[in-house]
Amino acid sequence: MGLYVVVHHQQDKNQPWVNAWLSDELIQAIQTTTEIGHLCQQAKGRGERVHVHRCGWQESRPAVCCSAEVEDVAAIDKSTALVRFAGAIPLAQTRAKMPAKGQNFYFA
Repeated sequence: MGLYVVVHHQQDKNQPWVNAWLSDELIQAIQTTTEIGHLCQQAKGRGERVHVHRCGWQESRPAVCCSAEVEDVAAIDKSTALVRFAGAIPLAQTRAKMPAKGQNFYFA
């Protein structure tokens, strides 16, 4: 089972976290909870790629838009982490799972 992080589309004005994108499909970095930062660190330790579930926005349907290697994880404060990714590759897959409102990660 792989880790899927759930993020808002970069064009969505309602952004609960600050994320950096290389394009609408490829992620560069995410600001997230320390829990997800820890999960990303574990994925890196296992040599696993993290999948990015991008929420829908306007005509863009929800999709697993890419997968990427975790480059590093750094603490911003006690409850927030910055996860930087490398080697992102586009997937454009129909969502693997429909996360619940407010759910910011899942395993599939």
